Amino acid sequence: MKKRIIYLIAGVLIVTIITVSIISRNKSKLIKIKYHTVATEDFTREVSSNGEIAAKTSTKIVSPVSGTVSAIYVETGDRVKKGEILLTLDKNDLELGRKNLLVGLDSTRMMIREDLLSLRTLYTQSLTNYEQADRNYNRTKELHRIGSASDEELRLITDSFTIAGEQLKSSRQRLNFKEGRTLDDTRDIESMSDDIIVENSAEVQKVLSDLESMDSNIEDFSFKAPISGTVTELLIEEGSVVGPGSVAVIIQDLNNLEIITFIDEVDLSYVQINQKAKIESDSFIGKELTGTVSKIAPIIKKIGDSRVCEIRLDLDSDPEGIARAGASCSIFITVDKKEAVPSIPVEAYFTENGKKYVYLLQDGKEKDIFTVVKQHVETGILGIELVEIVDGLNIDDIIAISDITILLEDDEVELEEEDKKEEKSE
Repeated sequence: MKKRIIYLIAGVLIVTIITVSIISRNKSKLIKIKYHTVATEDFTREVSSNGEIAAKTSTKIVSPVSGTVSAIYVETGDRVKKGEILLTLDKNDLELGRKNLLVGLDSTRMMIREDLLSLRTLYTQSLTNYEQADRNYNRTKELHRIGSASDEELRLITDSFTIAGEQLKSSRQRLNFKEGRTLDDTRDIESMSDDIIVENSAEVQKVLSDLESMDSNIEDFSFKAPISGTVTELLIEEGSVVGPGSVAVIIQDLNNLEIITFIDEVDLSYVQINQKAKIESDSFIGKELTGTVSKIAPIIKKIGDSRVCEIRLDLDSDPEGIARAGASCSIFITVDKKEAVPSIPVEAYFTENGKKYVYLLQDGKEKDIFTVVKQHVETGILGIELVEIVDGLNIDDIIAISDITILLEDDEVELEEEDKKEEKSE
């Protein structure tokens, strides 16, 4: 009996030793991982892009005509005022043509006066003839009544009277037309001055129109500054020939600069008018300017493999004059800022089916053993090393930051000794 008890006790001890050994062996095989305790962090979301500093007001002076450059009055870098003559083309042929038009204008005016004199003389003669025919007709009609004139004589006198009336009407209409009256004007009103009649005549108006066109052409041969600014490019030289549509001069207002840049469509929803931006450039290394978003293009363009939207920023100030039109630059727009919000390392979360997860570590059944729980999280602003946690975790939660590719939910893990010591010291 005693031997049985001894054997039983020995068996229990053996089973206990084996069980402890197995547990100890399994425990030694637990994954040791690095972890992170959820803490707060300040986050700033920036939209950045590369762009170019440019003059807000710029113009290209394009030649409307063909010609040879006869004189240039400015150089690159000169400040010019609106309306200032920059250069002229050779216009000798045009000026000669203008002189010929002026001579022709005088000749036309003289011709109109001569025509008026001739028509008035003809009208006076026609009126005199008509009055004489009228008297002859009335006298013959009376003689015919008393039998002193034959029917033939009355018929001839009547025809002469009718013809005289038609001639008077024709000469009056021709004179009225020349003087700018209505054709049926009886000429009982006072005649207009000859100067007005001459200047209003179709012939003189035609020459004046040709002269105006010639003056406009001559004006085109003098290139004037359409805006005040700086001559940044002079693309012609004296003696060169320019054609219609060729650019001769570029003027920019360098006192009023802006930044032109393109941002990716994914960042467009963050950008708004009047947002402030930092501006950096290799042309003023070590210094920084500020700008304000002034314009957001209404369309998105495809450039290469990207879809981007053009935005423009006003340069707020440049007291040292370090900004230069044409210089490349980088802009940084702060579009969101959060303080003391939960954060985790960017390598701590993973994505499945479009959702983000972390491995949350919860206390296990034994001391220093943690159970892995797959936890869905919502993230916010992404920093360089940390990401904002919007939902799914609380401050002081512990999550795995190593071996997350091989962990499974409900796994039991140990924390690396180094991390535990650091946690205790904190």
